[in-house]
Amino acid sequence: MVDRFSVFLNRGGVLLCLLCFVYTQEKNVLTFSIPAISCGHCARAITDTVLELDPAAKVQVDIAARTATVDTSADPAIVRARLADEGYPVL
Repeated sequence: MVDRFSVFLNRGGVLLCLLCFVYTQEKNVLTFSIPAISCGHCARAITDTVLELDPAAKVQVDIAARTATVDTSADPAIVRARLADEGYPVL
């Protein structure tokens, strides 16, 4: 996604307008079914794995439901692969 905004600068009494474009990466909210979740250690390992990929991600793990909800800008396929590598394959 590209956001556009204007910046106004005052240079020696002359007002300059600069049009700026900023690329912002869209976030995905993903819910994964992960049967291997059984305890708080699992939840922490899953959270740490996602945060290594995207430090700004938000992760919620529901141990009883064996699910993880991840709000991230990381590629979902990469998240799935890394979780599987850590012993938490996603269904």
